[in-house]
Amino acid sequence: MSKTHWKKSFNYSYLGSYSLADGKDITLTIAGTQMEMVQGEKGQSEECFVMYFSDKLDFVKPMIMNKTNCKTLEKLYTPYVEEWVGKRVKIGIAQVNAFGGVHDALRIRPRVPTDKLPELSPDDADAWSGAVNYIASGEGTIDGILKKRTIKPEHQVQLQAEVKLVQKGEE
Repeated sequence: MSKTHWKKSFNYSYLGSYSLADGKDITLTIAGTQMEMVQGEKGQSEECFVMYFSDKLDFVKPMIMNKTNCKTLEKLYTPYVEEWVGKRVKIGIAQVNAFGGVHDALRIRPRVPTDKLPELSPDDADAWSGAVNYIASGEGTIDGILKKRTIKPEHQVQLQAEVKLVQKGEE
């Protein structure tokens, strides 16, 4: 039986160890990073490095990054944050000594995930139309989408055909 962590009862803006169902690791795709002002529990504001994910899951929120997780990403991929976009990471919980005690913390696992990428198909109407419009607008390519999703060969043909129809409608 799944249990509810008490922190899920509050509207936290960022991913935390309590976000992982039953403490199980999750694999996510990096959408980007940025510096932003974050308000702490005591109301103080601090500029933090924040990572965003492209996965559309109800519990997925941005993650406040620390040096440990950034160093892991550097070892896995590259030190350049712009090149992290589209990369997959496995995130889990680790016990750390901090703030005068032992606490659960999110940690990017030090290995490239081998989890299967989510599939893009016409059955997911929102994702499919988003992909068609993304490519038709010239902002993206099928190759770019294939870094984040798998697409069956017959669906790739259908996607290309739908992109052409949208582009013809724009002319």
